[in-house]
Amino acid sequence: MALLLGNKAMAQVSLSDFKVDDATAIKVYTTVSTRRQATFTVKLSRPSTSSDNPSIRVNLVGGRSGFPEQEVNGGTTITSQTPWTFSTGSNLVSTVTGRIYADYDGVRYGNYSSLQAVTICCGSFNPVSRSNLVSISVITNPTIPAAITITNFTVDNATSVNINSSSRTVTYRLTLSKDPGYTDEFVVNVRGANSSNALSPVVSQATFQTQSSGWSVSGTQRVYSVTRSFPLSVADVGANDVRLVVQAVSPQNFLLGVGANTVALNRVVNPIPCISDVYVQNVSSFSGTKSSGQDLYAGRAVTTSTANGDVIVRNGATAAFLARGSVALVDGFSVEPGATFSASQDASVCSSLQAEEPVEVARARAAQAVLTPSMMRSAAPANLPSREAVAVYPNPTKDELNVQLLETGNARELRIFNNQGREVKRVSLPAGQTKVDVRLLEPGIYYLHTNHGQQSVKTRFSVER
Repeated sequence: MALLLGNKAMAQVSLSDFKVDDATAIKVYTTVSTRRQATFTVKLSRPSTSSDNPSIRVNLVGGRSGFPEQEVNGGTTITSQTPWTFSTGSNLVSTVTGRIYADYDGVRYGNYSSLQAVTICCGSFNPVSRSNLVSISVITNPTIPAAITITNFTVDNATSVNINSSSRTVTYRLTLSKDPGYTDEFVVNVRGANSSNALSPVVSQATFQTQSSGWSVSGTQRVYSVTRSFPLSVADVGANDVRLVVQAVSPQNFLLGVGANTVALNRVVNPIPCISDVYVQNVSSFSGTKSSGQDLYAGRAVTTSTANGDVIVRNGATAAFLARGSVALVDGFSVEPGATFSASQDASVCSSLQAEEPVEVARARAAQAVLTPSMMRSAAPANLPSREAVAVYPNPTKDELNVQLLETGNARELRIFNNQGREVKRVSLPAGQTKVDVRLLEPGIYYLHTNHGQQSVKTRFSVER
C-alpha cells in the first residue's frame, strides 16, 4: 500500500517526470522466473503558499475491458523524498523515490498498458493528481525483440583466429547489455557457423554462466563485460565452419540475443611443433626455395634443411614470414631481384614460446639485419655476422661448455635458451674465461645467445648425460 506522507493531497499538487528504472517505457517478460523490483521517481510541485504533502502510489491504467484502474500488485513503497525547495516562479518542488513490482504478476498479467503515479487524499482511493504515463510492453518471447545485446566480441583481442588440429588456449571478450526487465541468469555460448550460417554444436568449454550481480548501470540498460579462456582447435567446430558466433540463451532455452559481430576462423595446416624451429604452411617439407603463396612461421630459431643452409626467395615470388618475436636475417638468406619478402609479428604464432629474442631466418647473406613488423624488403647486401663468431665445444657436452669468442678482451653476457624458447641460464663471461658450467641443465638441445657488434649471434649445442 501507499505510504502516507502528509495529511491530505490537494489538486494544486502536480506530478511530472514519472519514470520507472529511469525510463518512460518498460518491458515485462512473461518467461522470467524471478520477481522484478523496479525503482520509480516522480517530481512533485506545489505553490509556496501550500503545505500539502500528498500520498503517492503507482497505478495500473489503460486496462482492457473489465479491468478498472488499480494499484500495482504488491503495492507502492516510498523509500525517500527530497526536501521541498523553490523552483521557477513561486512553486516548491520535491522528488519522491520508491519501489514497485514491475513484473508480469505486478502488472496484472499484461491486462494494462501503462503505469501512472497518482496522489490520493482523505482516505479515498480516487486519484487527485496524475503524472505522465510509463508504457508497458509485455514480452512473451524474449527472442523477439532480443532481451540481450552482445557487442565487442573478440578472440585474443582480434576478430579472426587461426586454428588447426592442435588445441591451444584462446580468450574471448564481449560486452552484454540487457533490459532491466529481464532478471533471470542465462548462459553465453560460442558456436561455429558455416558460410550458409548453419550452426555447429556449442563449444563446450567456452560456455559462460552469467550471475545476477556484477551488472553496471548504463542509461536504461544493465551492462556486463565477459572474459573467458577456453581451448580451441578444428575438432571444436564443424568441418565447414568459417566463423565463430556468440549467443545468449535463457534457462528455458530461449535465444535471448546473438552477437553483433562474428570472429573469422582461419584454418592452417597443422604445424610441426615450434620446438622444431620452423614450419611451412601448405607444404610437407621445406626445400630451401620459397615459392609464392607459402607462409613461413617460427617461434624463435629458424634453420633450413638444404645442404648449404641457404634460404632463397626466387624471382617473382612473394614470401611472408610470421614470427612471434621480431625477425633477424642472418648469413644464408637471400631474396632474388623481382622477389618480395615480408616479415611481421603475430602473437598467435607458436604461442607456447616467449618472444624475447629475434627470430633468425636461416644463415642470411642479404637484406637488413632486422626486419621490423610488416616491413617488406628486396635483396640488399649487408655485412652480417656468421655463426663462426662464436664456437662451442665439446658439442655435445656433459658438464662444461667451452665458449670461444671471435672478439676477445671484453666481458660478454651469454644467455642460454632451451628448445622451447625459454631462457634457462644467464652468465657474464669475464675476459679470458672460456668455460660455462652446464651441469644443472637437463639433457637436450640448447641455444647460446650473445652479441657480435650490433648483431645477435646464436649457437646451438646439446647436453647429454
